Amino acid sequence: MGLRSWFGRVLMSTWFREVDIVDAENVPSDRGSIIVSWHPGGIFDRMLLNANIKGQVPFDGLIDDRAELEMVAKSVAVGGNVVVFPEGDAHDNPRVEQIRACSARLAIRAREISPDNPPVIVPLGIHYSEKHQFRERVALVFDRPVEVRENDTVEGLTDLIKAEMNRASHSRSNWEDRKLIWKARGIIHAERVRRNPELKVRQSYGESVLGARRVRAAWEWLATEKPEKCKAIENDIR
Repeated sequence: MGLRSWFGRVLMSTWFREVDIVDAENVPSDRGSIIVSWHPGGIFDRMLLNANIKGQVPFDGLIDDRAELEMVAKSVAVGGNVVVFPEGDAHDNPRVEQIRACSARLAIRAREISPDNPPVIVPLGIHYSEKHQFRERVALVFDRPVEVRENDTVEGLTDLIKAEMNRASHSRSNWEDRKLIWKARGIIHAERVRRNPELKVRQSYGESVLGARRVRAAWEWLATEKPEKCKAIENDIR
């Protein structure tokens, strides 16, 4: 893993002009974790994570039999980190696709093995500025850990994982909505700079992604609580 991680970091630093790691402390050091992410970038997703996540348990994303489930779950139970792309294949869609139950099965079995120090699930958002363009920027944003409870079921935990992945990836039903989020983020940031010129220093890409996340959360709240006002704002920004 050491040589592979080194090679991955060299390659990624050549391809990307900026790689931001945000809230990496959400991956605990005192227990294992199942890191779940959507899969927008194909081979780049895996290479980025190999280069930037320590203590990874080798896993191809498929549980072929009970023996493999036991092997990976035991590694997680003793403190290892496993990266899972529950969607399976990479895609170009603006939201999380249907996910498989492998991450939930791993989490539940690892908790059974280590009930006194159970693993957590860490949702991860991978965000590319211009996917597959040389010298683009990328941010890996680790969200708050999700506890695996004693009474969790595979079905229920899978639904929770999908909801967390949707939030971490800023999922929307179409690309136009995602572009609108970033346009709104730009407007808000420009207004903040106008009012506070000391903020004119260019944001990192990771900071921009967090700003977009806040816009998405506000949009979803406004669409539910004040739909007419939300629609008017949408029309103004478009």
